[in-house]
Amino acid sequence: MRAVTPDDGCLPNGRVEQVDLSHWLRVAQACDRLRWASSWQGWSDDAGNLSGDGWPGPDLIESANAQCIQVLIPPGVQVNLWPAWGWQTLWFDFDMREISDQRAAGALGQFVHELAAATRGQVLLSYEGDDSAVFARYDLLDRVAWT
Repeated sequence: MRAVTPDDGCLPNGRVEQVDLSHWLRVAQACDRLRWASSWQGWSDDAGNLSGDGWPGPDLIESANAQCIQVLIPPGVQVNLWPAWGWQTLWFDFDMREISDQRAAGALGQFVHELAAATRGQVLLSYEGDDSAVFARYDLLDRVAWT
């Protein structure tokens, strides 16, 4: 934790690059299968504020009207996914202050594993505000490379 955020306040950015809408759907299915609670918020010029439980439909992801999807992973780790940042990359962040023990770290690890499996891609973790500063890479062979 100290290596990632010495002030205990930053939200590390994570991402899987080169995804399409079917990858987002597989992530949603994995969250449903694992019974992780999820909800979303968004905005539409026609409808104003939008929100819902579960995952937004692919049309809302593609249109960037779904701004943020929150996934709550027991024992209490919230991961925020950001389709409005550009759905061709699956962006997410989390609060390091919620990774308070090994159980919470394991929950985040399971999310990263499910994300890699659903997208068949490499999960990159970088520092808040500096996406080029990747500090960890997780691959499909279940390996983490720390940089």
